[in-house]
Amino acid sequence: TRFKCDWSSDVCSSDLSQFCKELGISRPSYYKVKERFVAEGNKALNPHSRAPKTDRRIYSDQTKTTVLRIRKRLAKDGWDNGPLSIWFESLDTQEFGELRPSVATIGRILAEAGVTKRNPRKRPRKSWLRFARSHPMEMWQIDGLEYRLFDQDATKAMIYQLIDDGSRFDVGTRCFEQMENAQDAMETLKAAFAEYGVPQQLLSDNGGAFNLSRQGLVNQTEIFLASVGCEAITGRFSHPQTQGKNERSHNTLTRFLDAHAPHNLAELSTLLEQYRNHYNHRRRHQALKVGHTYLTPAQAWEAGDHRGSDGVAIDIARLQAKAQSYLDKA
Repeated sequence: TRFKCDWSSDVCSSDLSQFCKELGISRPSYYKVKERFVAEGNKALNPHSRAPKTDRRIYSDQTKTTVLRIRKRLAKDGWDNGPLSIWFESLDTQEFGELRPSVATIGRILAEAGVTKRNPRKRPRKSWLRFARSHPMEMWQIDGLEYRLFDQDATKAMIYQLIDDGSRFDVGTRCFEQMENAQDAMETLKAAFAEYGVPQQLLSDNGGAFNLSRQGLVNQTEIFLASVGCEAITGRFSHPQTQGKNERSHNTLTRFLDAHAPHNLAELSTLLEQYRNHYNHRRRHQALKVGHTYLTPAQAWEAGDHRGSDGVAIDIARLQAKAQSYLDKA
């Protein structure tokens, strides 16, 4: 610039305005730099560091110990034990007191301890195409899960997971001795309907226990659902992503059950009740984010406007026509 700035003397208003205009700065910026020059000399002409004045990576050994202790406890009990789950658990137990570390800090502690599982090929969450009903009771999802007990013969049991699509509320997960069949599936549904009411729709895969419409048939479960005013719908063949919420719930449930090793059907049934209670009322669901907080399925269920079935039975002729349309497209 052709102006010579003398920081130690005052500059007339017109000259200062022209000076600032030539440099492309505002008058407040000029006075700010001048104040720094008086205090620091020529060093004031260089940008100051924008780094935080306190290093947030510094945390005590006690904090590390508490983080790892909570993680170990969650893992032992069969629950998610990532940074966010640990943060929520500490919120309930108050193990950190008022100086609770952030989720990012907990993540760094876990990484430094070498207990995190990294998968660089895992698809980023932001690329997922999510869908969910807006209100509880608009749609439920049902799916069967084969589970091996921890007895000597590794006996198989069948678990029917039944969740509300919008709130993720577990409305009636139950277990049976026989493998997947329509009678046990309907018993699971009847118990849930008696407790919570009938939803508008029930989403399932194309298993014979649930829905055969895409194979051109109408089975017992579809007829039962139609009689109480619930529409049975399915995803495409070989496309489990449509039932993704239930498929993901299988992982959470299986991890919990494996941690407690049930030896018979009675133990398995008891554990399913414990699981439902914790899952619905204690475990914050990462898909249920409202503002800066996460809800439990029970909170989302209670807060939502329930929009169940109107109770009007669906004509069987509609089911048959739907099944026939799939045959015609085949």
